[in-house]
Amino acid sequence: MTIEHCPACHAMTAPQGTVTRSDGKQETLYRCNGHSCGTVFSRVLQSRQQPTRPTRTYGKQGAPKATTPAILTDC
Repeated sequence: MTIEHCPACHAMTAPQGTVTRSDGKQETLYRCNGHSCGTVFSRVLQSRQQPTRPTRTYGKQGAPKATTPAILTDC
């Protein structure tokens, strides 16, 4: 994961995180912090840049279990 230029305002933007696409490749997500920009964009990670630790996906592991009880209402 590297710092990239925003495609809208060309400001240097740090990565915010990664996601796994449906084809198994990983993308790095960016959100520009430039003044009044806020553009969200992504870049595909190359195979040599992908993290070695396994990623947990909801499709394989299921959704995380709630640690607090649900609040039931009558409306």
